[in-house]
Amino acid sequence: MNDDQLPRREHQGFLTSKNRYVSRKEGWNIAKANNQIKLGLEASENGEESQLISENLY
Repeated sequence: MNDDQLPRREHQGFLTSKNRYVSRKEGWNIAKANNQIKLGLEASENGEESQLISENLY
């Protein structure tokens, strides 16, 4: 598979429980406000630039 065939990753995010797509930044804010971040808070928190990764939720 060459680079032209790989899926694009410009838009990465999460689906909420109401099936709404949110960006990684918005996902971080939602998860933090609801005490859903289980792991890596210190490593992932970066002020306004914080972005949720799936590892934060396990």
